Amino acid sequence: MRFAANRPVAFDVAYPVEALPVPLVHSATMSDEFPYQYKIEVDKAPRPRPPKETAVIDQVGCTGCEACISFCPVDCIEIVPGPEHPDFMKLVEVDLLRCIGCKLCARYCPWETIDMWSYDEGVALAPEKTVRSILYDYDPDEMNEAAEYSA
Repeated sequence: MRFAANRPVAFDVAYPVEALPVPLVHSATMSDEFPYQYKIEVDKAPRPRPPKETAVIDQVGCTGCEACISFCPVDCIEIVPGPEHPDFMKLVEVDLLRCIGCKLCARYCPWETIDMWSYDEGVALAPEKTVRSILYDYDPDEMNEAAEYSA
């Protein structure tokens, strides 16, 4: 409570819709628009609406250093076993349904393998930049040519 001229002044704090808690299920409208199916169950909060931009990782250049994971405020970057040596050559992958487009991962990636794309371009481009995915069931014909070696 604040005081103005020795009188209490009441004020109301209005919270934006984005600040309200989000349920742990993906909304029907988001999943209807999204072209890929999840391979695994993801128990993390979805975002309320698509961002203007989304991060897409070029896994061919990714070293698996995990620097991007430390900066992601919504925990949307997952570790993926590497294509040739799963325990040693790990990669990372962005969960496109949870990315909020903050650009922190792209800014702090020491190998510059993360690019920001408009949401629609990023969703369309993600399979061809992906070598191995644990999140999405991409069509193998759309994936990066390096994916052929990761059977």
